[in-house]
Amino acid sequence: MKMDNKKGPAKFKGFVSGVCDITDPGEDTPRLHLPFENERLSVTRFFAALSTDTKISKVISVPYDKKIKAQSKVTISGEEYVAIMVQPNEHSLPASTTITLAEV
Repeated sequence: MKMDNKKGPAKFKGFVSGVCDITDPGEDTPRLHLPFENERLSVTRFFAALSTDTKISKVISVPYDKKIKAQSKVTISGEEYVAIMVQPNEHSLPASTTITLAEV
């Protein structure tokens, strides 16, 4: 199965970096327990964060879920982060959500 987008062939996501818990803003109990894949921080994203004085700690991809929101709490190996940007990516295999994280 070949899947193309404007940037060429779709990128396969394995979600092999670990597992994260995602908690909705204002809630205490995690709603999602998902595998994730670490992503590289793009130059554009780095300078956008720098211009708003935001410190990005990590960028991850998880399986696509339209219910993930900015300001959700993300816990990875006991470390807590807040999602500052959530971007759906329907052109990856499988579809994914890229989450930009800042330390709490």
